[in-house]
Amino acid sequence: MAPKIALCIQGGGARGAYAAGVLRELLREGFRADEVYGTSAGALLGVDFVTGDEERLLKMVTVLSDAHGFIRPSNYWKKGSIFDFHYLLEEMPKKQLPFKQEIFDRSPTNFFAVSTSVSSGKVAYFSKNDTDFLAGLSSSASLPPYSHPIEIGGDGYLDGGVVEPIPFHRALEENVPYIVVISTRAKGYRKSPMSTLNRRLGKRSYHNHPEFLEAYLQTSITYNHHCDEMDRLAEAGRIFVIYPSVPPKVSVTCQNRKKLLDLCQAGEDDTKNQEIALRTYLSK
Repeated sequence: MAPKIALCIQGGGARGAYAAGVLRELLREGFRADEVYGTSAGALLGVDFVTGDEERLLKMVTVLSDAHGFIRPSNYWKKGSIFDFHYLLEEMPKKQLPFKQEIFDRSPTNFFAVSTSVSSGKVAYFSKNDTDFLAGLSSSASLPPYSHPIEIGGDGYLDGGVVEPIPFHRALEENVPYIVVISTRAKGYRKSPMSTLNRRLGKRSYHNHPEFLEAYLQTSITYNHHCDEMDRLAEAGRIFVIYPSVPPKVSVTCQNRKKLLDLCQAGEDDTKNQEIALRTYLSK
């Protein structure tokens, strides 16, 4: 059957705590989607929405805030990224914070982790049904230039946020009737031009991949275009966007437990306040 409802989750590193709160409240309200798209942190959290595990969504915020070795510059040389994805996607789901893998696999909801191909500089979607899904999930959150590309099928992949920071375009292309977007930035936010340091690091890291380098250097422009489009579609009633009512004041790598829990709570509160409007949108 053709998908009727798509849920699209923006990333943003630690700002994903806001999305975790939104997802928890959506689950409580009985909201379900036929397909889910997640970019970066949105992908890492979206898998728990598919399993309906609202408690794990909260624990992901608290556990990662206490995992002092999870974000560390030395991880780049030892583990290929400043983020320890081996801990996040292999150790933690099996021991510290079990993931409901069987429920995820059996769920009729399809899930897509959104990444960027290093060879082409184009968006790539990794379905939960793909044999290389876990690697695709890692690549979706592999932030350039602070991560090595994840090798999958002879190509390298990095953060989906480079070309699809707010992953609603595929659902639009499929003409999905109802598209719900979780934004982790307040309405009206636009990115400033990339810093000189990151431009230099990007050119040094990806000079052998000109298509990706061009996309990477245009990240802020792409992001702002996507925000403009998202706002227009929301105002026209084509999509429904849950925006933070208060601009999140946490960095991508924030591990301050209180700030992250407050942000998660803000996501829950904003979603409660939007419940009637969301139900009205879904009943059209």
